[in-house]
Amino acid sequence: MMFPLVLELADDRKIPVAVTCRVLGFSKQAFFAWQRNPVSQRDWDNARLINAALNIHGDEPAFGYRFIADEIEAEAVPLRDEVRAEQFAAAADGRLRSVVHEVLPLDQAVEAHRQMDAGSVFGRIVLVP
Repeated sequence: MMFPLVLELADDRKIPVAVTCRVLGFSKQAFFAWQRNPVSQRDWDNARLINAALNIHGDEPAFGYRFIADEIEAEAVPLRDEVRAEQFAAAADGRLRSVVHEVLPLDQAVEAHRQMDAGSVFGRIVLVP
């Protein structure tokens, strides 16, 4: 985000906001709108969602995204539909990734459960056929 840079240049080097905005390719109105409200409601909603997911996931890192989504709903974390859709789209696009601890063949499922029960796993154990 370039808006903090505009603010810094105006304060430190006394470069006019209009000049900096023109050089960087956005309007003064966009800068002043950001200055009035630097943290959008969407940013607050995303932060609340991430904190709720981290709190749930931190208690039991073996839980997957479906469980976390159910827990978030159960705790009545207020989420707008577009925020939820954005987060799941990020997961689908690969921008939000799951941590894979180990990939094991399916016949080692018992060993995978032992590792999870022992608490020695950080992330997921993926079983493949």
